[in-house]
Formats: sequence, C-alpha cells, structure tokens
Amino acid sequence: MKLFLEIEKPQTEEELERGIPQQMMRIEVSSESEATAKAKELLPLIPGAKAYLHICRHDESPPGTCERKELSV
Repeated sequence: MKLFLEIEKPQTEEELERGIPQQMMRIEVSSESEATAKAKELLPLIPGAKAYLHICRHDESPPGTCERKELSV
C-alpha cells in the first residue's frame, strides 16, 4: 500500500470549455498525519484547491482498489 497527498484545484467553466487540464499535484507520503501537515503548507499557495489522501492498493497481492478521502486542514 502506498499513500499520496493529492492537491487539486477545481476547473472553471472557461478552463473546461478550452480543454485546459485540471491542476493537480501528487506527493508520496508515509502517513495521514504527514499528508495533513504538507497540505497545511501547500493549500495556502493554491487558492481554491482541496487536499485528499489517496490510498493506493495496486501493489498488493491480489491488487486492491484505491481509496480517496478529503483531508480537513
């Protein structure tokens, strides 16, 4: 299992119409608390963005599905 902090900024209508990709950042972390701490540092730099913990289980045997939950910071 791998953990990632994901920071995403929702697209505006104009960005959607123009085909501009959604702004997203993914950083591997070792724990939910590390993800929360990093999100507290990064979110003020990206107005309107949200932080998520992505729990990736693709490397497990048998491979599992990913889980994603919004972090409250």
